[in-house]
Amino acid sequence: MEEANVTQSTQLCTTPVKEQLSNSSSVVSYPLNTSISEKKKKPQTPTATQLFGIGPAISADDATITGIRLPTCLQVLRCMMYHCNEAAHCERPRSLGAIPHFTTAKVVLRQITSFYKKANIPMITERKSCEKIIKLLDDCNKLRSVDKSRRDTSATQCKLEEMQSKLASTFQLWPKNVDSLIKNAEDLAFLNSMRSDRAASFGAFDKTLAQKISRRSCRNTAELQ
Repeated sequence: MEEANVTQSTQLCTTPVKEQLSNSSSVVSYPLNTSISEKKKKPQTPTATQLFGIGPAISADDATITGIRLPTCLQVLRCMMYHCNEAAHCERPRSLGAIPHFTTAKVVLRQITSFYKKANIPMITERKSCEKIIKLLDDCNKLRSVDKSRRDTSATQCKLEEMQSKLASTFQLWPKNVDSLIKNAEDLAFLNSMRSDRAASFGAFDKTLAQKISRRSCRNTAELQ
């Protein structure tokens, strides 16, 4: 994950929308890296702390998306998985049921939006953005559901390579006609870089903004509980 951070704070979109997705309320828990001081456990093997197709187990570091570019699909996925874990383990009245994935996706989207605003790149609607976040999670879960005995087959390895290539790319939330909407040449050049080599960046490291994003993420997580 990219460690540097963007240079200025931006106002986030919080427009309420209807939360209706047929499979959005299912609860999925993902392995978390925890402190060894929590309880005595058997030593974990390297494979036990790895998620198939993703890498290291989800940790608190994944709660906040950071970097000097638009987020990658991997950053968005890991952030979504972290907040799904938080939502799955928060205490709620049984009558309310599980927290929908759409609600969790909105928490992740607020973070992504700050990067798009910094880059002056238009975005698709909140609902469509959340649907893309959920689809990314579903696609990952589908790959991870492949039985371990079949993960070394050529078919699975091909799917794994496709997924890893996708995860390394920019998480695209701009509209199809984005080129005609961007008037600034530098903003368009930045977008074209995000579409290809991702060489462009916002600028210098900004610790203050990183702290603001982290605090905002904590508040958003608290809203789910």
